[in-house]
Amino acid sequence: MKTPTMQDLMRNPKAYGVPTFDEYCAAPDNYRKSFKRMMTEIELGPSSYRKETREIVYWVELNKCRTPERAVDIMLDMGWNPIHVESRIEPHTGTAGKLIFNVHFYEKKLEDSDEQVSGMEPKAEGL
Repeated sequence: MKTPTMQDLMRNPKAYGVPTFDEYCAAPDNYRKSFKRMMTEIELGPSSYRKETREIVYWVELNKCRTPERAVDIMLDMGWNPIHVESRIEPHTGTAGKLIFNVHFYEKKLEDSDEQVSGMEPKAEGL
C-alpha cells in the first residue's frame, strides 16, 4: 500500500481516519490528549467488568480520590499538563471477590537536554 501524501489527506481525510478541519475546530479535545479524554478511557475500561467491580479509586501521587473530577482538580492544582500525565491501573480483589481498581496518575519527567557530555566534566582547579 502506498504511503499517503499530504494532498491525499487533504482530498479525503475520512478515508484515513483523520477529522476534517471543521470537525477538529468544533471539538478539538476529542482529537488530542486531555484530562477529559483520559478519564473517559479509564471509566470505559472496567465497564466490561461492571458486575465484578466494587469501586474505582483514583490516586494522584499520595492524594486519594473517589471521583475522576476530584483527581482532575488536584492535577490541575498541581500544575500538571495532560500531555505529560500517564496512568497505571492496578486491580485488587476486595471483599466477596469483587474487584477494586486503583488508578495511579503520575507525571512523566522530561530529561534535561542541557546535560554535559560524558567525559567532559569540568576540571578541578588547583588539584
